[in-house]
Amino acid sequence: MLVVAWRSHALDTGYASQIAYHERVFADIGLAAPRRVRAGVPFTFRGKLVGGYVPREGDIVQMEIFYLGRWRTIETVRSSRTGTFTYGYTFSETGKGSYLFRASIRKNSTYPYLPTTSHPIRIKTH
Repeated sequence: MLVVAWRSHALDTGYASQIAYHERVFADIGLAAPRRVRAGVPFTFRGKLVGGYVPREGDIVQMEIFYLGRWRTIETVRSSRTGTFTYGYTFSETGKGSYLFRASIRKNSTYPYLPTTSHPIRIKTH
């Protein structure tokens, strides 16, 4: 919240006028993972909420996969108070494939940013 106020004269005790502006800000989510993995071998997504303020208890991050034409939540994890989070995943199907993953945050009262998602990461199995 940004409040701008001014006085018509330097010695006035009150403000002649003022305006309050509520800024709406998107937070960035950084997400990293190996680009190629082997089915049956666990790997880890690592991420960070890059918005600045993170609540003491962290924030809920949804891990999503693009499957059958839409983004689907596969797990929710909690970030640390510094905004970092990890998520372990293992592909169970054998064979080659290519999958898109992302991390997202939803609006909540403790994290003062708008809902947002990370850039999608393509992971190929071999």
